[in-house]
Amino acid sequence: MPAQYLSMKLMPLYRIHCFLFTALLLTSHHTFAQQTQFPMALHPAPEISAHIKKQGNEYVLIQPNGQHITIASPDNQEPVFSEEDDNFDGYPDLSVALPVSMVNFETSLYLYVPVSKTYRVVEMPKKIVQQQNCKGLGNIDLLPEQKVIHSECRSGPAWSYDILQIEPDGSIWLSGQSRDAEVGKVWPHFYKPKLAVQYHRDGTVLSERVLSYSEGGDEDAGWKVPVKRLPLYSAPDNTAKTRAYLIQGDQTTMLAFRGNDWMKIAWHGKKGTIKRWISLKDAYGKTD
Repeated sequence: MPAQYLSMKLMPLYRIHCFLFTALLLTSHHTFAQQTQFPMALHPAPEISAHIKKQGNEYVLIQPNGQHITIASPDNQEPVFSEEDDNFDGYPDLSVALPVSMVNFETSLYLYVPVSKTYRVVEMPKKIVQQQNCKGLGNIDLLPEQKVIHSECRSGPAWSYDILQIEPDGSIWLSGQSRDAEVGKVWPHFYKPKLAVQYHRDGTVLSERVLSYSEGGDEDAGWKVPVKRLPLYSAPDNTAKTRAYLIQGDQTTMLAFRGNDWMKIAWHGKKGTIKRWISLKDAYGKTD
């Protein structure tokens, strides 16, 4: 959905969503605390039951086999419990969200394993944690169509997110995330706006799309042609060069990137908008 601008700037839809999400989670938490009585019953599979009980300030999960696991020991704020199929295997799992600020939560996942008939905590690999925007799991939301978990958090005025995928064997990997705007420290040394990055499981970058303002991206993703004549390409490939070109000073909008060599742009002309690729080597010369 494109960003909307009026004479008075309206709050972007993405930021409204984040605000409403947090308010809903806090409201749900308040209602849960008022209405839920412990022990809280869990039903991960037919004729299989477990429950959560409160012992002092601790919350303990009683597994179907009778094993006890402490799943939360909050000091002040009470946890928010939820039963959802977090790994999309057909069995409801358990999430435990602890408020850590006015808008941020730290979430733990306990996946139900039908073979052992027990819950198993999801442990985030250190390699993934180091790459994440939101270390571990933050405010989570399930995206059933993609079968992934959307985890977001706020630092200062900016929201960031990670997209995580859980495999049938229980392993978890980072399939996407937002990347903050940056000025390139290496060639081609120009400003890149906030991006939505998609990864292969091996960590290879599959795509880099510029986030729109309504998605939490930069208000201005404009780019001005820096050379006298800039050829346009129909694809990010040297063999896809077209006869069309832009001239120095033409104003465009950045849309996506392919590695460090290619950028997709939109040029808004009198007859409409065209979307093409440009070579950053054409625009900025040779690499360092």
